[in-house]
Amino acid sequence: MVALALLSSTAAYAEPSASDKDTARALMGAANKAFADGDFKSALESFRGADAIMGLPTTGLGVMRTEEKLGLLVEARDKALEIGRIPAKPDEAPPDQDARKEAATLAASIEPKIASITVATTEIAAGREVTVSIDGEKLSPEVAKFPRKQHVVV
Repeated sequence: MVALALLSSTAAYAEPSASDKDTARALMGAANKAFADGDFKSALESFRGADAIMGLPTTGLGVMRTEEKLGLLVEARDKALEIGRIPAKPDEAPPDQDARKEAATLAASIEPKIASITVATTEIAAGREVTVSIDGEKLSPEVAKFPRKQHVVV
C-alpha cells in the first residue's frame, strides 16, 4: 500500500532517505542526458523532480540552466536567487559552492535580458472596469499600472 501526503513546502520534509537520494540521482542522470540531447522540456521536468527531493544548489543549478535555455528568464533568475538563499553548510561540498557562484553570476547576467512591459490605458469611459491579464495571470488594478517583468510578450 502506498500513502501520499501533500505538503505545501519541501521544507516540511525530513532529511532525504536513501531511496529519495537514489531517486534524485536517477532523475539527475535522466535530466543531464535530456539536456545534452537538447530535450530541454524533459530535462526541466527531471531537474525539478531532483531539486524537489534534494533542494541543493547543484540540483537547483540544473533547473536554472534549463529554464534559461527555454527562455524562461524570470524563472531562471528567480531560481538563481533561491539558490543563493539556501543556507550554506559548514562542510558544504565544492560542487555546491561552485553552484552558488554560478547562480549569482547567472542572476546578474539575466537581469538586463528580462523584458519589462507597461500597460497604458487611454480614453476609458468613467465607471468602466478594465481587466489586465498577462501570461494568463489576472493583475489587480493596483499592480497593472506598474512595469511588469515578463519572459514572454505576445
